[in-house]
Amino acid sequence: MLKISILSISLLTIMASAAISPALGVISEAFPHISPTFIKLIITLPSMLIIPFSFISGKLTDFFNKKTVLYMGLITYLTGGIAGGFTSDITTLLIFRALLGVGVGLIMPISTALIADFFKGEEASQMTGWATASSNLGGIIAVIFSGWLATFSWRYSFGVYLLGVFALIFVKFFLPEPEKKSDKTNSTKKLPVVTYMASLAAFLMMTSFYAVPTNIAIFLKTNNLGNANTAGITLAIVTSAAFVAGIALIRVQKIFKKLMLPFQMALMSSGFGILSISGSLSTVVIGVTLIGFSFGNLYPMILLLIVRGVPREQNVRAMAIVSSCIFFGQFFSPVFFDTAGALFGNTDIKFIFVLNAYLIGVTTLVFLIKINHGKGKKAIRMK
Repeated sequence: MLKISILSISLLTIMASAAISPALGVISEAFPHISPTFIKLIITLPSMLIIPFSFISGKLTDFFNKKTVLYMGLITYLTGGIAGGFTSDITTLLIFRALLGVGVGLIMPISTALIADFFKGEEASQMTGWATASSNLGGIIAVIFSGWLATFSWRYSFGVYLLGVFALIFVKFFLPEPEKKSDKTNSTKKLPVVTYMASLAAFLMMTSFYAVPTNIAIFLKTNNLGNANTAGITLAIVTSAAFVAGIALIRVQKIFKKLMLPFQMALMSSGFGILSISGSLSTVVIGVTLIGFSFGNLYPMILLLIVRGVPREQNVRAMAIVSSCIFFGQFFSPVFFDTAGALFGNTDIKFIFVLNAYLIGVTTLVFLIKINHGKGKKAIRMK
């Protein structure tokens, strides 16, 4: 039950902002005078609140136990998530979306820190993979139901945030409070360099990946490939692939070893390349499956850098920085790609997919060259 309790928290985190993305096309029709870029704030605005409140979460654990902070986060999450469906103007809707971000910001650093509190070694690696799988399972459930509910009314799609009730029950009855260390000298000293490496990697990965949830509903609608329900199923395929990848993380790592990172990046680049030339729903499915599987392995790999490389007393602080970069990447993604489209004079969503494929592909080649260069040096030293 301890594992299920931790995984129930993970269920709510990484895809929280994107849970209602299948409804974006319908929401844009409900607010016809609002620009598409502004409509995308419904998905990306929570990320900007998650950033400061991830740090606040770390500070709060110095004064309150982790379960208390989780209660604060879960209640705020439920309020901000569900209330969005009762609004009648875009400003109030965005205020509640911001409140959702506050809730996720309080929850997320603790959700990963709990793994370091209760598990070690390969079991910690396995739990990290499962936590990512759980997060994506939450995404699967949310986007399918959100897309289906949006076919009746865009307001109903916000009901998916009721998932938070289950996490609240598990935290209340089955999650023990982790032992709190009395010595705080290690918790206040400088964080290891690996924290900042993981944070940069998280930012770049999420900036690329989030081009899917922020664009796929509008892409399908404008290309006559489907409606809100189709968008929900498509996003469910992304998160299903990520779910499978999270469970299979250890096995995949054993197969690819040092080539794990460039292999996963190549998958993501290929997925965006396929999306950029897709003219049918079947090719869209192939593209998003590759992107989802790649994301499902890259995300826990980044989290493992923190779980393994940062002392337990510093874990919440380190995860607060990584979480902030993850969600800043979510917010920055549409800003970056929409700006790039404007600069190149191409506002077609397919251009976003092309640019993403190119940038990730070039980065993959850089990593492969670096790995081969390292092997070459090692061979020379052996001779």
